[in-house]
Amino acid sequence: MLDISRNTVTAHLTRAQDALGLNLQDLRSRAELALALAITDLPPPDNNAVAEHLPTPAVDSLLSTEAAIT
Repeated sequence: MLDISRNTVTAHLTRAQDALGLNLQDLRSRAELALALAITDLPPPDNNAVAEHLPTPAVDSLLSTEAAIT
């Protein structure tokens, strides 16, 4: 379908896993990565304002929010 061999995909995933220091077979690690990618893709609240750097919330606290539950 993508015209990429299974071995190539496995090699790329292994390289990404090693670079990130994650075990991508672990559900929690994949969820953390997906959440981090989603959060970093958000635009700043105001286009003219510089986004302030808030401490990164824990995965447990994010997964217990109303938006995550519904």
